[in-house]
Amino acid sequence: RPREELAHQPRQQAERLAAERAAQQEEQQKKFAELAVSNAAGVARSGGGHKHAVSGVVVSDMTECMVKFAKCCTPVPGDDIVGFITRGYGVSVHRRDCPNAQLGMNRAAEKDRWVSVGWDAESQNTYKTAVELIAKDRPGLAMDAAAVLASGKINALNFSAASLPDGYAKIRVVVEVRTQSEITTIMNKLNQINGVYQVGRVRG
Repeated sequence: RPREELAHQPRQQAERLAAERAAQQEEQQKKFAELAVSNAAGVARSGGGHKHAVSGVVVSDMTECMVKFAKCCTPVPGDDIVGFITRGYGVSVHRRDCPNAQLGMNRAAEKDRWVSVGWDAESQNTYKTAVELIAKDRPGLAMDAAAVLASGKINALNFSAASLPDGYAKIRVVVEVRTQSEITTIMNKLNQINGVYQVGRVRG
């Protein structure tokens, strides 16, 4: 009887491996089927008939794909980005250095849901992104920050300021830009304000 059991083992292993492969293929097909459900919502066509992504992002060489931008890291053109296939909501685009993206890509259960994405070089879209600065709290700090944005003709969608318990203050502003270079210029100008010691983009 032990010999019979040994004889059955290779066949059982082969059957198990075949079942695992079939399950992986089915899961992959399911993920791309979820992505396909929302494909029709993300396409535009220029006058010359050339397709480009409405969102400004191309997913794995496809233009016909619904895309949303992750609120945790607010990517803009020029950022290194990666996409996550959501369940029924297309692809969520994260900055590659986003802590949530880093965590997700290293999670075994979600690893196959991350896909390559890239910016559409022809897009003229504007994008929302958040900047945060820390400075020594003082009267007029918020006004100085607002003046920098106004002088640069920056469209600020949201502006908030709060005092911190250690004598510092935090200002967070959501701006609308077209490229990473624009947000870098804004950050450099904010960093020149008296008392500011840290300016950075919000992530995670």
